[in-house]
Amino acid sequence: MIGTYYATVGPVQLGQVESLIGIPLYLTLWCATRASGAHPRRWLLAAGIAGGAALVFKLVLAPVVVAIWLVAVIPVRHEERRGRARRILTTGTWLVVGAAIPMGAVVAYLAAHGQLETARWTFFDVPRSATAIAGRPLERLLEGSAKTAARWAIPLALAIFGVTVRARRGWDRFDVGLAAWVVIGIPVFLVQHWWIYQYSMFLVPIGVFAAYGIEALADLVVRWTRPRRLALAGVAVVLAVPMGARVASNALDLATHGLGVRASDRAALRADIEPNYVEAEAWAAHLERMGETPGGVYVLGNPLNLYRANRPQSVAINGWSPEQYSAEVWQRLGRQIDAARPTELVVDDFSAAIMRARAPAVLALIHRLYRTVGSSGQDTWYRVRSSAR
Repeated sequence: MIGTYYATVGPVQLGQVESLIGIPLYLTLWCATRASGAHPRRWLLAAGIAGGAALVFKLVLAPVVVAIWLVAVIPVRHEERRGRARRILTTGTWLVVGAAIPMGAVVAYLAAHGQLETARWTFFDVPRSATAIAGRPLERLLEGSAKTAARWAIPLALAIFGVTVRARRGWDRFDVGLAAWVVIGIPVFLVQHWWIYQYSMFLVPIGVFAAYGIEALADLVVRWTRPRRLALAGVAVVLAVPMGARVASNALDLATHGLGVRASDRAALRADIEPNYVEAEAWAAHLERMGETPGGVYVLGNPLNLYRANRPQSVAINGWSPEQYSAEVWQRLGRQIDAARPTELVVDDFSAAIMRARAPAVLALIHRLYRTVGSSGQDTWYRVRSSAR
């Protein structure tokens, strides 16, 4: 399943949080299922730590984490009523203590840097306003679902078969946890923005159920007649067409760039499939020429600029997706730019157009504090005026 994902994704889907949270979510499930054996408190603590790590990645996953943790409580139903409440309380306590370790570390770090209020605002206030402004167009959901279903057709078919076979034979607690991951994960997905990369939050359960399907199918195929085997092969070929087309396209990109053997080949491949790399590399070279940036930098545009520049960002608000900024976000951004006055600043054409329409005061502030020093593609580069430092 992981191979299917990485063989078919586009650049925008790589490195997204949803493609990473499968690791801590799987670990919290695995540890929770082991808590009924030896050393239950250790396993519950470990399950809590992994669940807390998942929440550090994305707090909206809390319902999924809690649903997975309930797997640890399943054996309690066989105990007497008096001991049942005590066992549930003990189980929950160790899970919460474990979760508090990574989450507490993050809170301590944010507090040490004076960013607790910024984090609270980012987690709880901004998402509501961003959703109200950007909306969730149905076309995005339909297009993302269709593309994902087509590219993952074989693993999805195997997973459905695996679930069916598993249900007939009887599910264990691990299977229940995987099912809870999917069932609770669907509404968690739906309350978000329906971006195509968010489907990857289901990679692990689909992959495990698909493995069950492969195992069950392997036992069946050996007993099938030749026509049935040929029919199965035909279905597999049809299901593989969308994935194969995507893999072939990616492979062609790689082949036409020397298989990425040399650094120059890889750089050319990046520039061809993600043109923003050209602008990011140009700005990174500009910063090297300009020297130190004691006030840090800020980018109102593609975050690739920050990645390639390898300079500290001195403004807390992420400069990506300005079309989702509310008036409050723009006001706070203006105050932060005015207070921090980053040494170097990038504003792309899209962000500039949004500011002209929705936040002219922020654009006026930038023009007052900064002078234009260059450009690349859609990016305009600014350096803070000597009088504004």
